Amino acid sequence: MHIANYITYCFLYLSITFAYQIINFDKPVCSKCIHFEPASSIKYDNSIKYGKCKFYGKKDILNGKITYDYASIARKHQSCGENGTQYIEDPNYKLKLKCKLLYDIINKK
Repeated sequence: MHIANYITYCFLYLSITFAYQIINFDKPVCSKCIHFEPASSIKYDNSIKYGKCKFYGKKDILNGKITYDYASIARKHQSCGENGTQYIEDPNYKLKLKCKLLYDIINKK
């Protein structure tokens, strides 16, 4: 039992030590935010890369259509910033991800 505790301690120590050497490790992830909208009609990997932030955008005063900013732009140049000040975790994130994967499997994307 004593050796098992030591191994567990070593593993936790190494995990914590290496985790803090990763840049932005402690920052929230846009794709898990309620404001995030993945890009449609492109592969899943790129849907996150080109996703939009529904918190930031511009309304066309002629037709009322809202154009949202890319999430990457919102995190770099808007007030959300690197720390994700407008971030609110989406409680349905895992369910949405499962539905998206199932949809892709059915439609063979």
